[in-house]
Amino acid sequence: MRLLHTSRYELREFSGPDNAIPEYAILSHTWEDDEVLFSDFRCQSSLEKAKSEKTRSWHKLLKTCERAKYDGLEWVWIDTCCINKESSAELSEAINSMFRYYSDAFVCYAYLSDYLIREHDYPDVEHGNAAFSNCRWFTRGWTLQELIAPDQVVFFDAEWRDLGTKTGMKEAVSSVTGIPVQVFEDGSLLNTSIAAKMSWAAERQTTREEDCAYSLMGLFAVNMPPLYGEGGERAFMHLQEEIIKYSTDQSIFAWVQEDVPGTSTRHRGLLARSPSEFKASGHVRAMTIRSDFPYSLTNRGLHIYLPMTRVYDIITHDSDNVFVAYLNCTVVTARGVEHLGIYFRKLDGPERLYERWHPERLWATRPNIQGLKIKEIFVKEFHPYQGRQGLWSGDSKRLRNPAEILFTWKKSASSVCSDTLLELDSTGPGTTTAGRRYELCYRSNPDEESRPPQKLDLLFAHDWKGQLSLSLHHKEEGVWAWRILERMMDAYRLCPHSRDQVIMPLNEHESLLVQARKVQRPEHVKSDFPVGFRLEFSTCRREISSSSLHLRRPMITSFPPLYDKSMYSKYLSAAFKIAYYTLRK
Repeated sequence: MRLLHTSRYELREFSGPDNAIPEYAILSHTWEDDEVLFSDFRCQSSLEKAKSEKTRSWHKLLKTCERAKYDGLEWVWIDTCCINKESSAELSEAINSMFRYYSDAFVCYAYLSDYLIREHDYPDVEHGNAAFSNCRWFTRGWTLQELIAPDQVVFFDAEWRDLGTKTGMKEAVSSVTGIPVQVFEDGSLLNTSIAAKMSWAAERQTTREEDCAYSLMGLFAVNMPPLYGEGGERAFMHLQEEIIKYSTDQSIFAWVQEDVPGTSTRHRGLLARSPSEFKASGHVRAMTIRSDFPYSLTNRGLHIYLPMTRVYDIITHDSDNVFVAYLNCTVVTARGVEHLGIYFRKLDGPERLYERWHPERLWATRPNIQGLKIKEIFVKEFHPYQGRQGLWSGDSKRLRNPAEILFTWKKSASSVCSDTLLELDSTGPGTTTAGRRYELCYRSNPDEESRPPQKLDLLFAHDWKGQLSLSLHHKEEGVWAWRILERMMDAYRLCPHSRDQVIMPLNEHESLLVQARKVQRPEHVKSDFPVGFRLEFSTCRREISSSSLHLRRPMITSFPPLYDKSMYSKYLSAAFKIAYYTLRK
């Protein structure tokens, strides 16, 4: 551990047992653009240059040392200059030791650089004030553990005037952070669930996205090597994997998916992607009666035992494969103390393999779960940024003739299509949602005319704002093409985006790409919808020289937008006819 002397402004490294490290003060602050760094202390000339060019951060360093000397301390620790961030090994050690650094400190100075007593007065000890609540310090990821770990935290304003301590201002700090007052009173986290601790970080931000996970390691008493570049979601999932190695608290699974454009999907595993998904889990409690069944990560997914009951899914109308599993945690609602449950859906393939279903929901109820059968299951994990697998087998031989799409098709209204968008909360003038189902017939190889054509349902649903969902659903069970698709080909998949696409494997070497996107409606076109929609079709093949996909020229390059039902029928009919003749040619 490297410390800064409060009078000589020299860095000194301490090693060995903890009693060999002198008492020190520690600074908690938000970084500025011109911080004094470890490299500035390498020689006297670089230090003098830093004093003249980095005046604000040097003043912050001086005031920290001045306050420490006032408290009778000779040493301080400041993250900007006491860590050599050019050394990956030292940076990794510091990140894994950060919670202990703050916990072992004699006192922690929390510097609020955007708060001035002379402008905002002293914050009320119970309620604070608006300026105190809006301080940037309360929005940063790293400052969470810097608030909780030390026994003593003293707040200072921008002019280094004493605002009070976290204990003396516990009610005000609690109202800003959502952390219960009891945590500031006794400093114990033993009775706090994992979900509740995650909720404290739900709205905090970090400069490096991976730090959303690394800044929480000390809070959960786990360690892992930081890997910058893996992405925030992967880093956070790795954090949860470390936590469940040592904890039986199932509240770690009590999260809900955020309603953020571009991220909505039903198909998830048991691990959250971000602390923000625990935003509503601050009142979740882990049950004191623990399950005797362990759970662990395997190459098939998370292996766990849970009491489960089959339920009817009103969205997908599935009564066979959807379940509610009850976690070993509770939440207090207006109806009292209730058990929390999550939805699962049984996957095709290996027995006992499930996925988390409807991740945007938690089930709270008061059943007698003692009589429910405990099932042993594996929950598949869908890692972010997972590479898409190939759509074809390893054989790269080209077909002499492309697949044949027949222009025999049927159009029908589909209430199911409308159901896919009911959860978008997108009510609007005239029509809320609309959808159509189209039946497409095709042959994998036109040379095999004796075989009956295969049938495919194309579902297109949209709401009045232009969010749409495009899905393909095969009518025949066990067709080889669907078994090798990574994307779940569910006809009722929720996809609230302004564009969507699906790939239909026609044979081992060729696919049909169907794309739908929103376009602006011209002012002279009258319609209930302020936007139009365009469907485009392309073929794609696997080339011999490469394993990547190469798109051929679009079969329909100028397909007019669809604004109402009459235009729908006219242009989609033309679309399939053009597709048919193009492929036959």
